[in-house]
Amino acid sequence: QVASALGAAHLVLVAMLADGLRDVREGLGASYGIDVAYTDARAGSTLVIRGALDEDQAGAALARVLAWVATVRDHAATEPAAFVRARRHALRAAVVQRRGAIATATHLAGLLALGVGPERDRAVQDELAATTPAQVAALAAIDLAAARMVVQVRARPPIADAAFAAVAVTPRHVR
Repeated sequence: QVASALGAAHLVLVAMLADGLRDVREGLGASYGIDVAYTDARAGSTLVIRGALDEDQAGAALARVLAWVATVRDHAATEPAAFVRARRHALRAAVVQRRGAIATATHLAGLLALGVGPERDRAVQDELAATTPAQVAALAAIDLAAARMVVQVRARPPIADAAFAAVAVTPRHVR
């Protein structure tokens, strides 16, 4: 994701969300992991949070995901420890050395597809180092706004209904 056209604040926001969502796996034991990433498209980018959940704990897990999203959206600037961990993680990802010819070639091809060269890596590192909690908070307020949120649960109807009931949402079924 470092080779993405997204800015440093996006990378820190993704890391901040992912860090807090580890609790779904490590605290609740309801998933093998939750992935957080921006997807790039011609119309813009979309923040996607995705993971397979234990059916019996889907409601509790969905509640934790939504609670953490709300915490980051509403309090990103006042969560200094979460910001520091997230920026550190994003910086590590930006400077990690790609091992092997295939990984290096894939990374360079990604940069080329964006119309940039290897100097982009250093620029991303510099941007990350300069990113502030206020920048991440401003981005979170926009990208995590409830009005922009779509929650999709793919499960048998009774499981999906129970998950939505746990977060007090009446789902619209799509089949």
